[in-house]
Amino acid sequence: MKAVVSGRACVALLIRGDELHSIHYDNTDELVLRHPEDFRTLFGGANDLDFLEEVDSIDGLRSHLEDAVDETEALDLLLFLCDEQLSQKTRESAAIELEELIVYPEIVASLEQILFAQPLPSSVHFDGARSACAATNSRKTQHFLEQLFQSQPAIEVVRSSWDQFPEDSFAGKSRQQVEAICLRKGLFADFVREFRDTAQVANSQMRWSADGELRKQLPTVVNLLNQWAKRIGGNTSQHQPAAQDQYPETDNHEVDTQKPQKTPAARS
Repeated sequence: MKAVVSGRACVALLIRGDELHSIHYDNTDELVLRHPEDFRTLFGGANDLDFLEEVDSIDGLRSHLEDAVDETEALDLLLFLCDEQLSQKTRESAAIELEELIVYPEIVASLEQILFAQPLPSSVHFDGARSACAATNSRKTQHFLEQLFQSQPAIEVVRSSWDQFPEDSFAGKSRQQVEAICLRKGLFADFVREFRDTAQVANSQMRWSADGELRKQLPTVVNLLNQWAKRIGGNTSQHQPAAQDQYPETDNHEVDTQKPQKTPAARS
């Protein structure tokens, strides 16, 4: 079985031979018979399509859809929290809702995969977001925000090093295709975290170079990672490892040890 999943559209499309069925977030127990021409109607302009080549079970697909929707909701809430145009009350509500989601490692990982791939725009209003977190005692959300803003110099280096690749560097694939694979796998996030903390990316480079699934998707990934790491290394003069006590008011021990494993039943 194969599938296409979108957290933004809140739907999964199950492909079993010639049969198509959709599963919807608001009623995951029901499988709705579909036809190929329904694809556009189901997904519209959603840009977060996740194409699954191997689906072991329908229950597993339901869980994947539920996670995708939660991850999309978490990203939206974070953007609301940082939006200066929204009222303080709205931003505080976003902080409260995000605090319920961000306790799950999977949610944090999905946010980092996206937000560590590009520097934040100058319009992001950190002071207001921090104020909303403080007003609602959303400590885990505030901790994530502190880490995100602390990571901006490293994100800029990793991103600018990626952007230096010529268009013919991707062995027959487009830059967008390769970037989407690297983003979804978490390469940007891993490189940023390691570079932020140590001003190098050797461990992440070696780990991903040995990843069999990634090498299957990108046969030239070893050379690509070598070149990317060299470019990042050439920018080390722009960056100093982040000070771990830059935000002493955040209790890192509490945040790190109170993360339950996410299960579908946890978000009803």
